[in-house]
Amino acid sequence: MHSLRATVGAVGLTENHGALRRWMVAGPEIARKVEEFEDGFDEDETTPNVTCLDRHHEQTKSVQEKFVHDIRSLVTTNEEMGNPFMEESMDLLNLNSKVVMPEKVVKDLKNLYLLGKEKYYQFMESISIRSQLETPFHATNWSCLASLELRRPRQQGG
Repeated sequence: MHSLRATVGAVGLTENHGALRRWMVAGPEIARKVEEFEDGFDEDETTPNVTCLDRHHEQTKSVQEKFVHDIRSLVTTNEEMGNPFMEESMDLLNLNSKVVMPEKVVKDLKNLYLLGKEKYYQFMESISIRSQLETPFHATNWSCLASLELRRPRQQGG
């Protein structure tokens, strides 16, 4: 990251909050891409290593074999446990154990998007006002799945 900062230039980012935020989010990915590109050259750094640069990083034998293994595993699981998308229960349940989630968990999940959006706007408002940068955010208490008494799914009549 240091060489990227020195090469590309990160001067003036501390004065512009938007630019600094974008740099903080994109910086690691940019550094990875630069390193990946540099790895595609031979030791003298002038001749491209064609075998590395002529294909996508997922077009290797090991990645393709892992992909095939994962697909076979998914198909086997679907055959053994059934297709989770064919489940007709209106309850929220764990696909592995078929344990039904309590109403508190369902309620929290339904409100998750709105709460996340609210927290985002609170954060953006707090960083736009410099005096509030030291103000801590309070944690959101979520239903802990491990501490809840879980119930088995209702048996379908038939």
